[in-house]
Amino acid sequence: MRVFKAKVRFVMMVAVFLSGLIMGSCATKINYSYDPGMNFTGLKSYTWDYSSSLDKWQ
Repeated sequence: MRVFKAKVRFVMMVAVFLSGLIMGSCATKINYSYDPGMNFTGLKSYTWDYSSSLDKWQ
């Protein structure tokens, strides 16, 4: 019975550690800077780029 309690305690400790690790990685903050006066409208493109990997299926 004592071994069973030790296994349960170990599993619970691993679960708490992994959940803390997962929650800590979700709290990342990304810093960036950009010029809001820059005009990027000429760079927007919604067309598909040519891919040579699709030619082998035709």
